[in-house]
Amino acid sequence: MKRLIILLSTLSALLISGSVFAGRMNVPQIENIWQEKVITLPDRSVPDIEYYFDAIAKAFSSDVLKVAYNVYHEIEVASDPTGYVLMDKRNGYMRAGISGEQEGNLQMCYWKVPDGRRIVGVVLRENDESLKMFYEHRIEEQSLKPLPELAASIPDATRYYIELPQKGKDITVYVRGEEYQKVGHLEWDGFGGFDQLDLVMDRCYYNERFGFTIRYPFNFTGQGEPENGDGQLFISDSGLARFYAYGGYNNIVMFNQTLQEHFEEKCEGFREIGYILDDTFLSEDEFYIIGHKDDSYIYKKAIIVDDIQLNVVISFDSVIADDFLMMAHQIAATLIKR
Repeated sequence: MKRLIILLSTLSALLISGSVFAGRMNVPQIENIWQEKVITLPDRSVPDIEYYFDAIAKAFSSDVLKVAYNVYHEIEVASDPTGYVLMDKRNGYMRAGISGEQEGNLQMCYWKVPDGRRIVGVVLRENDESLKMFYEHRIEEQSLKPLPELAASIPDATRYYIELPQKGKDITVYVRGEEYQKVGHLEWDGFGGFDQLDLVMDRCYYNERFGFTIRYPFNFTGQGEPENGDGQLFISDSGLARFYAYGGYNNIVMFNQTLQEHFEEKCEGFREIGYILDDTFLSEDEFYIIGHKDDSYIYKKAIIVDDIQLNVVISFDSVIADDFLMMAHQIAATLIKR
């Protein structure tokens, strides 16, 4: 039985008639349809990575998928690309690279879940376009069902290099550039998702008006300061989380309040707009409040430094709440007056 197969080929003949492919799709076209497309699988008692590769390649007829399929199955084609395919059946992983007119690469792997499911991951790149797709395969059901929410929790594959695991279970993330810089990994949670606790806080925002800094993960993008320069909004690549870091003048001084009174006022304000408070903390010079309503969570932290109050308000979708709450604590902990 084939376990680890590496095929290298320069292909330069006529396309064999009866090809499984029809038409041509590019990455943006696939991106527009994959979330709604359930892929029917052929009968097979023990599906392996080759089985999933063949199904994905036949479902989406992109240039890279076509060439990778033809290289692996030793089908000659009319164009003259150079390609390789690594098929590691033992570890449930495959990778392909194509150079020439159809330049790009492909990665695929799958994870086994204790309840009998499998999660299949795909990262496809053609020229400057990249796409990540995730599917659920219930072994008793002969289909791959799209998991768009899981795909959305993975950093943007166009901005970052996403390395699926050949060994182990975690996804590694690199910043693209002349030399790829590792910025963290997404830890497989064992049940069909990833914890983002190990993402490096590799970016830092400095606010000149109030003299504070806050660090945040690479998969958040700043939206620019407002005219008054009090802070900045940052939104995650998935759009499921955001935070606003800002400074202001100390309300305790301005309104002759104690910190306890100011904290209780903020708690009551959250309750009035419908939040259920899940956790609170108050010390001599800072506090935080965590609450939820409907499908969203909010995390507010404030620090009093002389006549300045530093604030960060973090909001995130309940879909990622279990994984993201620790990340919210970590972001808030980096808020510092300089």
